[in-house]
Amino acid sequence: MIDEYFKEIENTINSFPLILFSTRKFEKVDVDEGFLKIKLVLLNQSQLHIFEYIKINNKPIIENYRYHWQDKNSKVIKRWDNAPHHPNIKTFPHHVHEGEIINPSEQPNINQVLNIISKEMDK
Repeated sequence: MIDEYFKEIENTINSFPLILFSTRKFEKVDVDEGFLKIKLVLLNQSQLHIFEYIKINNKPIIENYRYHWQDKNSKVIKRWDNAPHHPNIKTFPHHVHEGEIINPSEQPNINQVLNIISKEMDK
């Protein structure tokens, strides 16, 4: 179950053309539960750090996530997460840090984050 999700994520990342190199850790907690930690270094030297804790219950449920995109100087470009530290955001606990600003955000998935990054790198 969780292995299928991990394979899907591998395929998504392998099809993303803007990666110079990556490190990937997929850890199974149980047959239907696990987490992943991925670091992508992109063509412009920015980095995307990905963390997800997933449970499979008919479909993948991402219980905790963090998609942290930073420039080559480690300055946050965007970080999507569901840490419950901004209860005033209407999409609580989901939100996105855009530099110093925190905005509402629906829960993205890795593919959506990669598409956003691709569009922003094209600017």
